[in-house]
Amino acid sequence: MLAAFGALVMWLPRRIGDTVRGVVMHGLPGGPKWAILGLAVFIFVAGIAFWWTVNNSLPEPQPQGAEVSGEEVAPEIPLDVPLEPEEPVAEQPVLATPEPTVPVLGEPIWPVAGDVQVPFGWYFSDTYQDWRFNPGWQIAAAAGSEVCAVYPGQVITVQADPQVGQQVIVQHAQDAALLYGGLQAVALNPGDFVSASEPLGCLADDPWTGPHLRFQYLVAGQPEDPQLLFPISSQE
Repeated sequence: MLAAFGALVMWLPRRIGDTVRGVVMHGLPGGPKWAILGLAVFIFVAGIAFWWTVNNSLPEPQPQGAEVSGEEVAPEIPLDVPLEPEEPVAEQPVLATPEPTVPVLGEPIWPVAGDVQVPFGWYFSDTYQDWRFNPGWQIAAAAGSEVCAVYPGQVITVQADPQVGQQVIVQHAQDAALLYGGLQAVALNPGDFVSASEPLGCLADDPWTGPHLRFQYLVAGQPEDPQLLFPISSQE
């Protein structure tokens, strides 16, 4: 319809122009020239106004997602286009806490004839009336009791401590060693090899807390609970 009307608008001015030129050149019997010319101009202007009104009354196409009457129109999703699945969120890996190293050296030998008096960890000292950390075991036994090697190994340290007596460190495996403290009459030297149950020395007396073996399990130089080595905490 609009195409036909546009063709009419393009044809009408030419037709009116031809008519006006004929009237001006040859005249029109029975009517003045200017009346005819005014009528032609009026018809042309009225046609232009009508054409403009029709074209501006049609609604303009709205882009997808544009607002119409104050409301936002969501863009249409084609039905034949599959929706992309959401990527799964990777779960945080749970890091396992490594277990302390326990050397595989066979059955351990109980180091001295006695029972664990103070276990590994924090404890309240009745002697000093404060909380202290015990880096191993304190095994109570009679003074002069023989202290033996728990596993076979090599002596790496023999030293005297003015407070706890002599102590011997024997390396029983790579990065795994045992400290035997509170000794006397030690006849070993660094570099000596000992077998399991071989005597290391005798238990010295302690006038403050009574005679006891200071027994420590060292992994890479750090103390670990000796309970990892023994199924029980006292001599069978």
